[in-house]
Amino acid sequence: MAKLATILVVVSALLIAWILYWGSGMPLWAVAMSVSMVLVFALLVWVAAPRPSPEALLARELAAMSDVALVQGKVLGVKRLGERETHTLREIRLSLDIALDGIEQSITLQILVEDTRLPDFSTGSILHFLQDPRQPERLAIDRRKSPTHIK
Repeated sequence: MAKLATILVVVSALLIAWILYWGSGMPLWAVAMSVSMVLVFALLVWVAAPRPSPEALLARELAAMSDVALVQGKVLGVKRLGERETHTLREIRLSLDIALDGIEQSITLQILVEDTRLPDFSTGSILHFLQDPRQPERLAIDRRKSPTHIK
């Protein structure tokens, strides 16, 4: 979706250039109105494009590390948040029981999950995580073992 938004913004910029070039016979107010409508449309598309969640960005960073720790956790509860949802993605908050540094701890993690993957994140499920060995509190879903999207 972000690629589509980028393409639409580029097309909008080209449309503005076209209006300015061919609009020499148009009244100034019509050129200004056309350009502003295109800019508003491009801005709306850009703002509405889904961005990766902070947890997804952390997961990418941890997956690229060579010394990342692989840990498992059990889902104690799931709460649907509904703040950053699309027609196929749901934002959920997981309450987890996970062993960090050998000590069982309860933590919460906010993630985006595709509708078809929601049952994999239900209460009682075992999930796989990536953990930064230098900062154990930095934890993200291991998307290779516990995928959040269908490829």
